[in-house]
Amino acid sequence: MATVTLSLPSNILRAQKAAADPVPAFDQAIKALLREVAVLKSSLRRESEWRTVVRGQPLMGHKQFACSELAENMSKERRRI
Repeated sequence: MATVTLSLPSNILRAQKAAADPVPAFDQAIKALLREVAVLKSSLRRESEWRTVVRGQPLMGHKQFACSELAENMSKERRRI
């Protein structure tokens, strides 16, 4: 049996695995602990609240410029100079 404990400022992560040989048990416990770390990181970063944008869809709240409008604005800037 292998038990791995990781003390972090925000949490204490623990993984315990059993196997006939201690080396595979330790490997399994480390893999389980790494999965727990990934879940903790995701929750601390609030990844579930991140907004995913489908390619080609405009972002909400951002003005989309047409090529002609952009060219017109650029020509107005050149006239000012």
